[in-house]
Amino acid sequence: TDVMYSFSAFENIEMRLATMEDFNNLSEIDNFTDGVNFFHNLKEDILKNEVFVFYSDNELLGSGSCKTVWDSMNYYDIGMIVKEKYRKKGLGTYIIIKLKEYCYNNNKIPICGCWYFNYSSKKTLEKAGFIAKHRIVRFELLNRGKPNENTN
Repeated sequence: TDVMYSFSAFENIEMRLATMEDFNNLSEIDNFTDGVNFFHNLKEDILKNEVFVFYSDNELLGSGSCKTVWDSMNYYDIGMIVKEKYRKKGLGTYIIIKLKEYCYNNNKIPICGCWYFNYSSKKTLEKAGFIAKHRIVRFELLNRGKPNENTN
């Protein structure tokens, strides 16, 4: 089934598989403020055809990945990173939707996720139509003085 999406603000964007010629541009956007890199092994990912680039007028706007989860299954983990100056403009949602479209058109099942603290990414994934099946609850136990002597 072909799935088509249109975002008029992004009509001039070229989506294609990354090549080693894109390596330096991708390396420049491959960081987050928390120090976690999006790509774990960029060269290998490019050579395995798992990285897509999104350019407009020869400028890299962002990138997406589509990685096999398990060799024996048809599930593919998709994700994206957007160049900092283009964030909060809908481009991340656009990239995820284009990766979903790529998966569906190639008989792949897209799945995705993000860190519990990455609210922007979670919001982007939801805008692109993904629904969380799991929730992570974070809590802290506070020691408010000495424990009750009657408790063991």
